[in-house]
Amino acid sequence: MRSLSRSLCVLLCFSVVNAAYAESEDLRKSLKRLRSPAAKRAASKFLAAEKELAKKFNEQVSKLYATLNSELEGALQESTASKDFKELQRILDARKVLEESGEGIIPAPEHNAGQLLARIAKLERQLEEQKNQHSKPVVKKKIPASAKPFNGHVYFIFDRKVTRHHASLLCEQLGGYLVRIESSEENDFIKQYILSQEAPASYYWVDGSDAFEEGAWVFNDGKPMTYFNWSVKEPNNYAREHAICLTKRSGWDWGDYDASSRIQYICEWD
Repeated sequence: MRSLSRSLCVLLCFSVVNAAYAESEDLRKSLKRLRSPAAKRAASKFLAAEKELAKKFNEQVSKLYATLNSELEGALQESTASKDFKELQRILDARKVLEESGEGIIPAPEHNAGQLLARIAKLERQLEEQKNQHSKPVVKKKIPASAKPFNGHVYFIFDRKVTRHHASLLCEQLGGYLVRIESSEENDFIKQYILSQEAPASYYWVDGSDAFEEGAWVFNDGKPMTYFNWSVKEPNNYAREHAICLTKRSGWDWGDYDASSRIQYICEWD
């Protein structure tokens, strides 16, 4: 990063000189108003020299802006590869100022800031997923012998009555998860599975909650739900109901339910 630091220092010096040049505008205006031959010669000589100096100055600034822009691109790629997200954001901020101050001087950047920020967000999610994978112990699947297969997954109805949170934990302890119904075909299968029981219960927990935001239903892993099979007048959020269950009275259509209630549940395994 030494070359980048040198470019920044030199650019700062040029910025100071440029500021001083801008402040001499009053002097240039005064010189242009002179009329006597001697004064006009002196003024013309000064203005011509200053113009030549300004031309050389602008050429050097253009080169320096282009060099710094190129070095920032390299720094962006380096920080992206190392997943140094804070440094990436600082470089993006510096490049934005560079683009604004060097408008019309430097070439268009290779990387769009919006695209880079989206890449940062994606990398952050991947890093977080990796951390979660390493932090969560691998649980061996313990699937009951009489579990029912469907479309590459396996399901089992437990007759134990527990809260919704407890049901989710029990499924995870067996290497599975609380059943996630994601299609009408899967929903029909679950209905038929329930009806095949000798004495079906009145309620069964399935995955799905809007506890974090009313009406925004998501699975336990945070994935937004896209398929629903609500019963008539459901969900109604009666008495703060933020969990989903299948209900016998509605022909096993869905209803929102109090997560602290104790009912039976269904587990699923990939």
